[in-house]
Amino acid sequence: MKVLIVIVFFSFLTPGFSQFDTMALKQQVNNIRTEKRHTDFWDFIYERDQNMFQSNKLEQMNMENLILVSYYFNKFGYPDIDILGDKAKIINMVWLHNKYSEVQKMTYPFILHGYLEKQISEYNLRDYFLRILYQSYFDDHGHMQKPLSQIYKELEPNLSSQIDVQSFVKYYMEKEKYFNQDKEILGTWQSSDVMYNGALNGSPYSHAIQGNKVTIYKMPDGKYFFEQLVDGQSIEPKELELIEGATRSFRFLTIQSLKYYQVTDEDDLLFMDENGHTISTFHLILEEKN
Repeated sequence: MKVLIVIVFFSFLTPGFSQFDTMALKQQVNNIRTEKRHTDFWDFIYERDQNMFQSNKLEQMNMENLILVSYYFNKFGYPDIDILGDKAKIINMVWLHNKYSEVQKMTYPFILHGYLEKQISEYNLRDYFLRILYQSYFDDHGHMQKPLSQIYKELEPNLSSQIDVQSFVKYYMEKEKYFNQDKEILGTWQSSDVMYNGALNGSPYSHAIQGNKVTIYKMPDGKYFFEQLVDGQSIEPKELELIEGATRSFRFLTIQSLKYYQVTDEDDLLFMDENGHTISTFHLILEEKN
């Protein structure tokens, strides 16, 4: 029966990456009229979210999931864990698996109502969900220390009980159109791999974690952006500004921080603290330099 359910849901999804049939997705939610259909819906969302890394349409699936659960939330509220079990909490992961912080702010009622209904602890609210939003604007740990009312005033997320689906889809599409323009790549860099060595049950082992890969590019309108490059995942580009009087040095435009990035004469990329000390070093990937 589950296979049939997946086919039914997929039949309403718009093929291609360029658009989303929001009315068809909304109608799919409106067709939920029995407890079993509620369970089927969240089984479908759970399976898609947890298996999404096997798809070559990862970002499209993320957005379709977000649209579906937004319409569900608007109609039925936060999913009932007493009926659905732990799969109800997949709504929180759907929120996380979207790339733009502004979209996450527009859909924040998921997280707010999960907290109000005690499905999300205050610690997890602060250390996980709010941290993701907070660090798009601040370079400190205020998300753990400030009163929630102050954090909400600073971040201005949607604190209502409704989500404007058309608005966040429009925002997403406008951003995608913007970033799909031709870019001037200043460089692509990668930090060194990190090796972990130890012993397990008396046997030695080693494990390598690949270094972070990043790029800096210039858009046709003259704006600079910094983007982490992660296979299979979409990371929101962060706008940079050139530091006045410095050569090839940038700081984040929207994050309140004195840390900055500097391209050296040897074409390494250094992440520097406010005192000019190196925090991280990234080495240029020569074949990807423009």
